[in-house]
Amino acid sequence: MRILILLAAALFALSGLGYFAILNSDTIFLYLSPSLSLNIPLWAVMLVFSVLGFLASELRSLVLHPDRFFQRFRVSLEKARQQRRIETYRDFHRAVLSCDLRRVKRLFARITPRRAPLDIRVKNLVSKRYIWDTPRMLQGFFQLRQEFPNELEVLLPYQQFTLEVGEWGIAEQLSHEIDRLAHNHPEALMGLREVFVQRGDWPACVRQERHILELYPDGVIGDQVRSRHEQRLHLAAEQEPELLNNWSMKYLPGGKKAIKHLYSVSAAISEANHLHQNGQSIKAAELLRTSFEQNGTPRLLDELERLYTDTGNNQAIYDMLERLENSSKTSLYVTLTLARINLRSGNTEEAQRRLQQMQPESSNAAASLYHALRYQLALKLKKPEAALEAASQLTPVNSPN
Repeated sequence: MRILILLAAALFALSGLGYFAILNSDTIFLYLSPSLSLNIPLWAVMLVFSVLGFLASELRSLVLHPDRFFQRFRVSLEKARQQRRIETYRDFHRAVLSCDLRRVKRLFARITPRRAPLDIRVKNLVSKRYIWDTPRMLQGFFQLRQEFPNELEVLLPYQQFTLEVGEWGIAEQLSHEIDRLAHNHPEALMGLREVFVQRGDWPACVRQERHILELYPDGVIGDQVRSRHEQRLHLAAEQEPELLNNWSMKYLPGGKKAIKHLYSVSAAISEANHLHQNGQSIKAAELLRTSFEQNGTPRLLDELERLYTDTGNNQAIYDMLERLENSSKTSLYVTLTLARINLRSGNTEEAQRRLQQMQPESSNAAASLYHALRYQLALKLKKPEAALEAASQLTPVNSPN
């Protein structure tokens, strides 16, 4: 755009000069000696004297005020350099967005790496993920952090990368560092939550999730955390039985009803485990089925599926699940549980039939299991395109942990 403006200005100036020359087409004689003279157009003489006048003015400024003259010259030069830098930065950002890695490399070298602004250096490093392996990327982030130890602009993408590649120890350290610099930063809180999930430390996980929901009850983060929170509360109660004794549910919709519901589900699972260990597996399954009909908690279906597997694929338990599927308390999770059982037992036709008859909303927790089962089914049926399509629907947030 700037080049077009300059070109238009130049054309306008030339047009004006041409018009001026037509209006002043007379010539004058300039005698250099009695026998030597020049025939010069009037407009050319006026142009020459204008240029000479400008040069004389600049020379006078240089002689009388040399410091002011050179200061003005330096300012003009710096403005030109600054404009070139801005244009280079703009071109660099565009190259990063378009993933033109050759152009990114060329423009970054032109910027001079050590003098580049921090955001440019971070973006240049992040773009290297397409050509560097994980250890080299981690080393690059480590070195940049050493140079800029307290910059969120470095720590945040560094943390996201460690979570992505499963470097949980580094991710935990960086999450604490981000929280120190920006207390209760959502990325720090979500990062620690993911670390606890990967460790299977469910008490620490649900405490972290409660803290997140207290701070960010609305929006995408709240939806993400709530979608798995109840299930993880059950897991946490199994690891730490005293956890719920003084647990406040004010941060969840329902409050006291929610804690009562959790206790009833936990009690049903505990009693079912006791019955199963004492050889009363069918009675344990009936207890879980009845409890599910009362509150519809997916965790109870997981326990029913575990009982089915532990009893050598007991048909009576499978029949219970089918009756649940046809009852008024049916849910997507019942169909998904039956599809998973059939898939694991090798009955791909029945698993496919059940999956084809449903389409959960992409925002709910059932969607992750649905797409995971579609992915596994496509692999068993040797359909790579279908497997890739199903895998593309899975995200770290919705991963079934």
